[in-house]
Amino acid sequence: MKKSILVFFGILLFFGKVQAQDNMLKIHPLHILSLKCEYERKLSDNWSIGAIGNGYFVYSGFRVEPYLRYYLKPDEEKGVFAGPYIQGKFHYSRAIDRSAENELISEYGFGAAFGYQINLAANFNLDLFTGYRASVLRYPSSSESTTTFKTLYCSPWELGISLGYSFGTVPIKQHKRTHS
Repeated sequence: MKKSILVFFGILLFFGKVQAQDNMLKIHPLHILSLKCEYERKLSDNWSIGAIGNGYFVYSGFRVEPYLRYYLKPDEEKGVFAGPYIQGKFHYSRAIDRSAENELISEYGFGAAFGYQINLAANFNLDLFTGYRASVLRYPSSSESTTTFKTLYCSPWELGISLGYSFGTVPIKQHKRTHS
């Protein structure tokens, strides 16, 4: 399954024009019980695609969340990935608890979010977001471990931040459009 995630991110990385610009890698530092990383790729001035990968520490498993993002008013003076946005996404989780029950828990669904991405320095960004997701959970029982998983990872409301590094982009001062 981990190989499938790597293949997915590899395809996403090379989707569209093969250039070393307009890419961003992010981490979500508030996720202390999992490792949550993200890749975003610019498609046009307003559109980007991306994927979020989440590996759990307490449970053996993962979550994958591909998304499509629309920047409402891209701030060209502040960089490629800056300004307010809305996004739609799908998600799939699969985890096996590490308790005596060894239960398989899966979740899938879709969601929407809105947020604002701020350019902190030449290639560093801060992303503030909130959103809602609808999910279908599949689990064999309502054991304590399953209840804990649902509480920690399956909340319908999302609120968070991510820190990103954009690579290969044109420096901010050179990114401004020139008018003739």
